[in-house]
Amino acid sequence: MTIKILHRCQAASDEHGSATRYYEVGDVVETGQPWQAKIASALVEAGLAAETKVVAPKETKTKAKK
Repeated sequence: MTIKILHRCQAASDEHGSATRYYEVGDVVETGQPWQAKIASALVEAGLAAETKVVAPKETKTKAKK
């Protein structure tokens, strides 16, 4: 899950919650770990962030040599 921060907020920045950081408007946060996904879900539910969809091309075309 990838989220984009809509409002400046403070949230945990480590697994145990002993360190926090401010997420600024426009920050894109990747959630690779389960604890990060929980925080991201909470931010989305609170209206502080929105889930973003990253669409990557399935294949790329190469230029043909003449």
